[in-house]
Amino acid sequence: MIVHIVNEDRFTKGYVKFMLQSMNRWEHKFFVLNNKEFSEMENNRHIIQLSNWKDIGKKENRKLLEGADQIIISGAFFVHHFIFLFPPKAWDKTYIQFWGGDFYDFKQSSKISRKLRDSLRKMAYCKAKGLIFLIDYENEQFEKIIGVKKKSYVAPMPNSPDECISYHEIWKRCTNNHFTVLIGNSATASNNHFEAIDLVKKYGNEIKIYCPLSYGDDKYKGKVIAYGKQVFGEQFIPITEQMEKGKYVEFLSNCDVGIFNNNRQQAMGNINLLLYLGKKVFLKRGTSMWNAYTNANYSISAVDEILDLDLKAFFEMDDADREYNHKLREDAMKQLEAINQWTKIFEEENAL
Repeated sequence: MIVHIVNEDRFTKGYVKFMLQSMNRWEHKFFVLNNKEFSEMENNRHIIQLSNWKDIGKKENRKLLEGADQIIISGAFFVHHFIFLFPPKAWDKTYIQFWGGDFYDFKQSSKISRKLRDSLRKMAYCKAKGLIFLIDYENEQFEKIIGVKKKSYVAPMPNSPDECISYHEIWKRCTNNHFTVLIGNSATASNNHFEAIDLVKKYGNEIKIYCPLSYGDDKYKGKVIAYGKQVFGEQFIPITEQMEKGKYVEFLSNCDVGIFNNNRQQAMGNINLLLYLGKKVFLKRGTSMWNAYTNANYSISAVDEILDLDLKAFFEMDDADREYNHKLREDAMKQLEAINQWTKIFEEENAL
């Protein structure tokens, strides 16, 4: 039996459905926070809804952890709560999956409360049996920032197997030459929006900027919108409401270029979809994402190259490169890859 403790996010429901449907060789139980997304699953015997993460310490929940063959914590933002709530032996079968933002902020605060939290987080990382990252090379960033080296794996936040988006149909009718640019994926400072906006302001009203800001820091979002409007006026279009996924994929199909000036692993859903759709993608050189995508042989451009590109060169991309990126992503998007990666973790020696 695998017990999952899953962070609350828009990916959570897909994760749960993937495990129940595609990984059904194993029995699964899920601890999730009370969420309207799970209202339709309220009577599902696999899901235990908690009012807060401290409920993990309740007797019946500790008993479930003790009886588990393996425990997966997906999204480690809250892992510090579990140091004193987990049964001691539970850590010997616990694997922590990092989403990116849950370790890059380590030691960035002088506040005593944050230092204590970081100390507890590091204790959890040391106690865990293994670590799971979304992409290759992320373990190197983790070791550099945290100073902890553990056996690590790569596995995705999977999509629901019953997702009904016709990606191939969208790809077939996908076009370019709209002179539209996507900058970033969220209202978080790690996107480095201001620097990205400054890099493309030389193109003036020749381009239209779309900026996804539907989640993150509201104060930061306001600053980005104000600056974007100051530089581009009505040509800067902030996206402040979440779209249904099918509509969002359609929206991305009408973008020409994606700029992800992120200094950490982030925005991979957007990046992967843009690559699948044959769009030109700029990433920050030297990040784990840059290493992962370039070493996987994707045709990727570096953000710092924009300084030397005129408008034509900025949008220009060889059709063969578009097709090649599409084919790589098409293969990677198949459920089989995710199944194989998670199977490797679930079949870890002595775990089951």
